[in-house]
Amino acid sequence: MPDVVIIGAGIVGASVAYHLKRAGVRDVVLLEREAHTGKGSTGKSMGGVRAQFATEPNIRMSMHSVRFFQQHAEQTGYRPQGYLFAATTDAHLRYLRVNRELQHTLGLHEARELSASEVEAAVPEMRADDVMGGSFCPTYGFVDPHSTLQFFLNGACVRKNAP
Repeated sequence: MPDVVIIGAGIVGASVAYHLKRAGVRDVVLLEREAHTGKGSTGKSMGGVRAQFATEPNIRMSMHSVRFFQQHAEQTGYRPQGYLFAATTDAHLRYLRVNRELQHTLGLHEARELSASEVEAAVPEMRADDVMGGSFCPTYGFVDPHSTLQFFLNGACVRKNAP
């Protein structure tokens, strides 16, 4: 009987298996209904990595994830090119400010407010006539979902399903 059975062999299930193995759990079974891993949401993901969220649990968990991806950039394809949210209403700009205040209290000091002209200068290709400002964090970016999935599967000693 396995110690843990994980249903779903996408990036989340594979990450759980990887981290359980690192924590000393010996017998982890990872089940996938598709013929190959990564055929669900993992295969459709853009691989965005950020911690600019509105709730403490999401910010803390994401900051941990970002540190992990930074440490394993070669295996996961992590590219820190920044993450920008542009606001087109006063309400959205206030929402970003409140979120950024919480992010700062939790240690995400790199997130900063951008003026409308700074947003436009950062992304000159974007139509910005209605942009009022934004929130930007230069240390975040993207991973390669396929490489990250394979890294987790290999680290968890999981074999891919046979077709």
